[in-house]
Amino acid sequence: MADKQQEQMQEIISGKRSFEVTKEDDTVLKLSVRMPTAEEQQAGDWEYSKAFNRAIVNGILPASRLQEILTENGVWTTAKDEAIEAKAEEVRDLTIKLEEAKAKKEKEELAEKLGQERSNLINMRQELNDLLAHSAENKADEAQRNFLVALVVETEDGKPYWGSIDKFNKETDGNIIFRAVYEYMTFINDVPSDFAASLPENQVQEEEIEVEPAKEEDKKEEKSKKEEDKKEEDEPPY
Repeated sequence: MADKQQEQMQEIISGKRSFEVTKEDDTVLKLSVRMPTAEEQQAGDWEYSKAFNRAIVNGILPASRLQEILTENGVWTTAKDEAIEAKAEEVRDLTIKLEEAKAKKEKEELAEKLGQERSNLINMRQELNDLLAHSAENKADEAQRNFLVALVVETEDGKPYWGSIDKFNKETDGNIIFRAVYEYMTFINDVPSDFAASLPENQVQEEEIEVEPAKEEDKKEEKSKKEEDKKEEDEPPY
């Protein structure tokens, strides 16, 4: 836990996050990601606008219109919206119950249930996201994101790894692209790289891992004390 806090503090001080990527040829690449400058962000906004307008000209619908069509054709329904909201409420309720739970067994059961329902909620939301992935806004978001990732991902010595969207688009290693985009999105949103570990249901498992070594140490101390007591009993009284 202390190591994670130190790592987060270092990110705040340096303004960047370091990470490693296992490339498709199994070699390891060390990179870092930083926040975009104001000038880079402005250029990214232009990329969004250009990509959005290009999508509209080429017949790609905006998200609002696309969702209307999906609803009209019965592909997406009000019932699905309500089901997502109900599932989100269930996840919120389980989170509160887990935070209030005291007994170990109850915590473990709630953690398992919460993990399952959170996964179900993610899958339900992903269904709509997949349908809207073909909207003009989504195409524009992707263009802006890739443009900025190309600029802010750097090598160990602080030099741009790509430096331009043209070089980014020519990248052939999918592992590098996936990890760079992931680290960029989590970093700019102030989310830890291993954010899943910070979820309540996963913290319960982490607590178990931390408690077990402590119990083992207690057993060693108890055993040592018994051996010492026995030694004193066996010693002659002089």
